[in-house]
Amino acid sequence: MHSLREPAVSIPLLVASCAAVLAAAGMAQGWVDRTGPNGPTPRSGHAMCYDPVRGYVLMVGQFLAAGGAGYQADAWSWDGSQWTARGPAPLLTVPSPSYPGSGYALAVHGATNEVFLAGCVGSVPNLASSSVWRWEGAAWTVVASGVEAVSGTVLAMAHDPVRQQTVLWSAFRPNQATVYDGVAWTTRTATSTPQGVSIYDHAAMAFDPAVGKLVLALGQNLNARFFEWNGHGWNQRIPPVAPPAGLAALSTDTARGVVVGLDRDYLSLQPCHTWSYADGAPTRLPLAVEPTLRQATAMAYAPVRDVHVLFGGSNAMYAFGDTWELDLGPLAGVTAYGAGCAGSRGVPQLAALGGSLPRVGQTFTTRTTNLPLGGPAFQLLGFSDVDYGGAPLPIDLTLLGAPGCWLRTSIETAQPVGNVLGNATWSIAIPPLLGATFYVQTAPFDLAANGLALTFSNGARVVVGL
Repeated sequence: MHSLREPAVSIPLLVASCAAVLAAAGMAQGWVDRTGPNGPTPRSGHAMCYDPVRGYVLMVGQFLAAGGAGYQADAWSWDGSQWTARGPAPLLTVPSPSYPGSGYALAVHGATNEVFLAGCVGSVPNLASSSVWRWEGAAWTVVASGVEAVSGTVLAMAHDPVRQQTVLWSAFRPNQATVYDGVAWTTRTATSTPQGVSIYDHAAMAFDPAVGKLVLALGQNLNARFFEWNGHGWNQRIPPVAPPAGLAALSTDTARGVVVGLDRDYLSLQPCHTWSYADGAPTRLPLAVEPTLRQATAMAYAPVRDVHVLFGGSNAMYAFGDTWELDLGPLAGVTAYGAGCAGSRGVPQLAALGGSLPRVGQTFTTRTTNLPLGGPAFQLLGFSDVDYGGAPLPIDLTLLGAPGCWLRTSIETAQPVGNVLGNATWSIAIPPLLGATFYVQTAPFDLAANGLALTFSNGARVVVGL
């Protein structure tokens, strides 16, 4: 049996060990190329959303048809294994493959589950206006036309479940917003307008559950801006760290309560980067495999399969026709297991402090109660709850003088924690290792408890996630 007084490993070594364990487990997470032989033609400036009524991801876009047939537009659905053609779609004024912005916008009005498509139509681009169609499952019905005068095709649309609004925004009329309240579409003058980018060439919008507002990500060259919709106007958020060129696509991960995006640094020599966004703070997720450099792409979250689906885009030279899925692995979580053993002030109880969760880029904190009023304590951390140096876990510590006490985790590190009047808190900065699992248990010194002078709390299984 290992001694509880073995030297603790360093945090960098702990992170490296955790990464090794995760890699060895071969967990199915990150980006996976799902491109097949049959599917939509390459395109950019398209739009995607999840259709909750029909249970598939819907994609709408246009493309340059073969044989000199000009531009055509169609709709497709993705069920997780294959694409299915869903017939023609409204054709835009400005061909999206030749324009870097967002030609179409798709959103689902949550209160009614209506799927809406917005696009710029008309005979002359700079006199065109936005129209909105509703998806009926096999055809499109115009529900609003001429709702917003625009001079280009950079649109963004998303549903705000807090305010029960579906909001359509155009880069060329940034002081206006077209809002659907479940009854009608109306164009309003916003009380505040996005500022800071002279000409927007890209826009993406999604609902941020962390703050309860829509987030609008704008980009132009290496000038990126983020704004939130308060129901009447746009307030800027200035993140401490953000993708320089903005985000090419956004989708709301309802299971994890965050927005997920892919950056649009398509001219860089670096690969595309995946980001999570919550309450004004983007966090880069360093995944081993990511889609190639692109802009004008689209993605949607499929809640039934818990994956984000991305299709197509452009690198300013040609359009892509590839399909990718992003599996972010398990949700961040903490689960107690086993029982502690009684000390001089009861059984130590280990739990997450408040609503703390082991989220990537954040600090996770535990609290252990019922310790002696003073004296040292250790937080044990390990990567297994079934084996420790060849010995099966849990290990009965009766022979060491602690009857009723059990060691419930392997010990990769034993870190001292402060004991303030019988309460000990412990914190760790969570590294970007989605799906990594570790185990913790608190061991306070308690001279009056038993011959080992140690008692033990319950164990806790900690899963890193978003």
